Amino acid sequence: VGISQAGKQYAAAGDTLYFRVPENTYHEVEYTSLNTGRKFTLFPRTQTNEDMGQTVVSPDIKKQWNRDLYTFVALQSDFDDKFTEWSEKEIITIQPGERFFINDYVAEFRGLERIPKVNFADIGPNDAAVQANIEVLVEENQRLYLQPKFVIKDNNVARPAEVNQEIASRVTLENINPEDGSIELGIETTQKDWIILQAIEKPQINILWIGTLVMIFGFIVATRRRYIEFMKMRDKGMA
Repeated sequence: VGISQAGKQYAAAGDTLYFRVPENTYHEVEYTSLNTGRKFTLFPRTQTNEDMGQTVVSPDIKKQWNRDLYTFVALQSDFDDKFTEWSEKEIITIQPGERFFINDYVAEFRGLERIPKVNFADIGPNDAAVQANIEVLVEENQRLYLQPKFVIKDNNVARPAEVNQEIASRVTLENINPEDGSIELGIETTQKDWIILQAIEKPQINILWIGTLVMIFGFIVATRRRYIEFMKMRDKGMA
């Protein structure tokens, strides 16, 4: 079972997929005032047209009575495992329940689990496949899980990497020590997602809207005055 089209397989069962809607990508950006400490959040948007090869940016606006702040994404990272430059692999040894760091995120090794199948090989009666369950604390109430695998197939060892875009890391289960239950993890990291923002402050822009409202009000007053004059002339038989 997998995802394929025109005879080309793009993903197999058990693969981790990252879906990005090309038409709209919203970036949640929190701003903090250096003077008052007040915080606000904006959601600038990028729209990608793959057929035309163009990216259109749409600003988000922070409106204030005396000025507006326009912010939009000038440049954003594009994560692709095939072209990503990874750091040198770091090998660490951890025990079940032990905490450690993956790219500055706190992680905990929850234990090993035997799995009956993997997506890249058939597991026979003389083969073995296990995965390490790793919990990563991303934010205060948000966690994600990594499950690097260790597979023995026909006396050959496979160590498929577990790649996670959110924490910009690639983790492999290098070795298992059955004597004490510890494992050896290989950790590679890369640069996390980033964006370059451009902000434009437009002071006193609300004066433009005030002027527009004044013009509309003047037009209504002039129209009403002409209507009253017309009605008076008609009543006098001069219309």
